[in-house]
Amino acid sequence: TIHDVAFKEFPEAYPRRERWYTDHATRLAVRHADRIIAPTHAVARDLERYYGCDPQKVTVIHHGVDLRIANSAQWDSRFQIPDSRFLLYVGRLESKKNVVRMIEAFDRVASQYPNIHLVLAGNPGHGYENIRAAITRSPFRDRIATPGWIDPATYHALLARASLFLFPTLAEGFGLPILEAMAAGVPVITSKGHAHEEVAGDAAMLVDPTETDDITRGIIRVLSDARLCNDLVQKGKH
Repeated sequence: TIHDVAFKEFPEAYPRRERWYTDHATRLAVRHADRIIAPTHAVARDLERYYGCDPQKVTVIHHGVDLRIANSAQWDSRFQIPDSRFLLYVGRLESKKNVVRMIEAFDRVASQYPNIHLVLAGNPGHGYENIRAAITRSPFRDRIATPGWIDPATYHALLARASLFLFPTLAEGFGLPILEAMAAGVPVITSKGHAHEEVAGDAAMLVDPTETDDITRGIIRVLSDARLCNDLVQKGKH
């Protein structure tokens, strides 16, 4: 199984040693494996584009999601999230996840929505120093929570309370959190194109992940339009 080759498109988002290792391992796999599983057609196309992989050698198998997520939530009060609306991102806090632009978009939204908060749950990764700096300079840093790694029960509880799930990352091989948020009945904002759009279809608000303005517009549209929000939730469940 080759989960993704995003390091080819966004090399600056990966440590040099990791880029070398994954590139070398992928070349060996493409050359010697009898069959390759890819989680999306987007990854299958990338294998052909960057490594000349025979498309007949690749089988695409999409990931599944536990539909019981919506009924497994128990709130953990340790995080002290105010009883108000919040945007949720779950994943490593690293460059390829585009967290700095999420914070910048939140800054613009927060000035219009004084009761909105941002929760960024996950361990630090490559480029975390830039994320920490973005939080520090945010005029709304007291409304940004970084609980670190969270267990599945807490993740599901956060999903149950989130106003929307924010996932405009730069690259994914699949993007399982997109489906998990949909299963929990939460509207999703994710990236146009590549694996994100293949997984989300028309059941998410799609934005340009390289444009903070577009991420901001997407958040405001979902927060301000109840009909749109409900439409995304209903499509996500089906």
